[in-house]
Amino acid sequence: MKKYSIVCFLESESKQKVLNLQQTLFELTGSRACLDDWAPHITVGDGPEVSESETEILEKEIQNLVDIYKPFPLLLNSFGGRTNRKGGKDEITTPYVLWINTIVSDTFDKLLIEIEKITYKYNHWYTKPNPYIPHVTIAFRDLSQEGYEKGAEYLNSI
Repeated sequence: MKKYSIVCFLESESKQKVLNLQQTLFELTGSRACLDDWAPHITVGDGPEVSESETEILEKEIQNLVDIYKPFPLLLNSFGGRTNRKGGKDEITTPYVLWINTIVSDTFDKLLIEIEKITYKYNHWYTKPNPYIPHVTIAFRDLSQEGYEKGAEYLNSI
């Protein structure tokens, strides 16, 4: 079985700003998972888990969407967090997460609907939280309660 993460990556300037913020949060909280495990992104679909025979079909369907939904603007705005993050199947994680909120557009909403039409039929190793809050994760997985509190305080001050 192959596990997919369905995400949109940030363009270079926004990506660098997020990386800088993640570095600052690491220094404050000790949480490194975002720096070590992910490029800054916005999760846009549940994570399908597919067999070898399904891989080519899924990849073609996603590529068709990429061709239709060329890069489009999405604004990052304010911060949020949660103290009950569940994570993906078999993922070892703490329940704490901090993120940057996004302001969604009609294009983004349409993309989410199209991705759901593709991924609903598969088993998932990861499901988006419900209700879904579009965001860029900036600290998670190894974020402690104390780190969450320090990070949230810092984010509220900037």
